[in-house]
Order: sequence, then structure tokens, then C-alpha cells
Amino acid sequence: FRNKAKSMLLFGEQDFSFTDALHSLRIHPSHATTNYSKIESGSIAERRCTLKNVDATRCHTNINLKAVSEHITTCVWNFPHTGNEEDDVIHTSLLSGAFLSVALYLRANIKH
Repeated sequence: FRNKAKSMLLFGEQDFSFTDALHSLRIHPSHATTNYSKIESGSIAERRCTLKNVDATRCHTNINLKAVSEHITTCVWNFPHTGNEEDDVIHTSLLSGAFLSVALYLRANIKH
């Protein structure tokens, strides 16, 4: 994990507790994202978040992620969820969409 940190993209950091835990272990991910648009000024989240409004199921189309794509080789999603109540079908759809989008995103970053 430590070896990949400089090229790591974290998805779905709601309160940035996972990012903070990594920082406490001296592991500093390249980018931490959230799908929330409003982050309190002066909060830990504001200090840790590098990109807002990132949907893991649409990361391959996110303009802001494309701007940092040459540095990203690893994507991590600590606790995938939609933010709503989920059943197996919804959760499977969420993960499938995220895997497909991340594969497209990383594939586009491969230098030919």
C-alpha cells in the first residue's frame, strides 16, 4: 500500500477518516475524492480532499480526473456505497459500474 501511495486515487471519502488513517501511517495518497460538493471550510475534509463531485461509476468521464490521470496507477474504494439503503442488486450494480469505469480510466492512462 505504501509503495503505491504516490499514484493512488481514493474514491468515496465521505469524512476522510480513511485518508487520515493513512496519513497517520505516513502513507500519503496522491488524490482523495468525494462525491459531495459541499465541504466545510477549515475542516479536515477540506485539507484532505483534492477533488470533489467524483462519481466512481463515472470516473472515466470526469474532466478533473483526466487532468491528473498520468499520475494515477491505483484506485482504492474503502467502503463502496450509494449513500442510500442498498440491496444486493443495487450494490452489485454499483460495484460493476465502478469496476468498469475504473478499468476504462486506467486503460486510457496506459502509454502505448
